[in-house]
Amino acid sequence: VIVIGDVNDSGLAVTSQILSGEPPWERLRFEQKQKIWDVLLYNTKDIQARQSYGDFYYTHIYNGHYESLDHIMVSEEFIPQNRDRIGKVVYVSTLNDHLIDESLSYEEVEKWQSDHGQVVASFRLEG
Repeated sequence: VIVIGDVNDSGLAVTSQILSGEPPWERLRFEQKQKIWDVLLYNTKDIQARQSYGDFYYTHIYNGHYESLDHIMVSEEFIPQNRDRIGKVVYVSTLNDHLIDESLSYEEVEKWQSDHGQVVASFRLEG
């Protein structure tokens, strides 16, 4: 499963957590955890962060606050640590060069210009 969209909330917000699901409690039995893992969604931003030396990831700037409101989430079938995966996330980036921090600039933003960056991801399917 791949979910792509403008959630208009950060990855830690309630809205995003409703979409992605709650990770299992650490003291649950492994079999119980597997059932929960099977329905969770994982943010590709977090997957990429674990595979890289770091990057500044944002899709929106408001009042000097840089945040990610747009997400690509995937099911466990795209998590590299899952031995039964069908593919994996190999690249995630944001196209945000057009965003202007209005708290630092008097530059006018065009009316037609989106106030959100775009999240892009590449996947490699197994087999």
